Amino acid sequence: MLEVKDLSVQFAVGGGKIVRAVDGVSFSVAKGETLGIVGESGCGKSTTGRALLQLLPKTAGSVRFQGAEVGGLRGSELLAFRRKVQMVFQDPYASLSPRLTVGQLVGEPLEIHKVPGDRKARVEELLRSVGLPDGIASRYPHAFSGGQRQRIGIARALALNPELIVLDEPVSALDISVRAQVVNLLMELQQERGIAYVFIGHDLALIRHVAHRVAVMYLGRIVEMGTAEAIYSNPRHPYTRSLLASVPLPDPTKRRASAPLEGDPPSPLNIPTGCRFRTRCPFAQAICTEKEPTLGLESGAACHFSQELPVWNS
Repeated sequence: MLEVKDLSVQFAVGGGKIVRAVDGVSFSVAKGETLGIVGESGCGKSTTGRALLQLLPKTAGSVRFQGAEVGGLRGSELLAFRRKVQMVFQDPYASLSPRLTVGQLVGEPLEIHKVPGDRKARVEELLRSVGLPDGIASRYPHAFSGGQRQRIGIARALALNPELIVLDEPVSALDISVRAQVVNLLMELQQERGIAYVFIGHDLALIRHVAHRVAVMYLGRIVEMGTAEAIYSNPRHPYTRSLLASVPLPDPTKRRASAPLEGDPPSPLNIPTGCRFRTRCPFAQAICTEKEPTLGLESGAACHFSQELPVWNS
């Protein structure tokens, strides 16, 4: 359904410098599949998601949806693409206009795309489908909790029956109990409608629960990709191992064999030569300074020593 190849997004900053926010990212998403994208803050996850929908202009690369190059779509073709691909934003407090009622927010896509039928009835149906009670369409977003607002955002994304939804950390601003409700809702909707998701997040336990495949990003690039089972049971990149080691264990008497990652990523204005993770990697050697690794076909990890790492013990 979605094919992304060598996607790059750069931003010019003062002094003629360039921030390479996304730097040669490639992946694909099949119908009804969930691809999880994980990594530290600032690694390029959200920028990647926005570039898929042309909310940010790409600098280079290709984004193809159902065989058509998204960057070349104009007019009615772009409008048709917008109907099939939607987005749920991270902050439910900032993504809903306080000047519009819930009915106007959810009904706006129907109006823009001139969808025939009883718009009011359709809005009520959408709100019910995400677990919200009847009779709230005339109320404003400020009257709702964060979890309810995110459900409103999901209802708005579902209005046009999309085939792909980009979820940009959709539950990170919500309480733990509300997160489970929203995630379960998303999974139910996927089973009912066959929607594909690009699920962006930093909660590794959550991504393991919802994703079929996982892409791990570091400093603008994917450093490991594979099935959720493979990534979590036998990670082949030191960065992935460090991320998993940082997840707290429910038993306080137990300790992980691998140490959590320390320090901060280098500035995207000054990306290290060779492997961009080498400045924080406990396994770095001379070749890591000289040559940048590529994603291995066998291991699925961009590491010179992915096949030589010690046995993973979570």
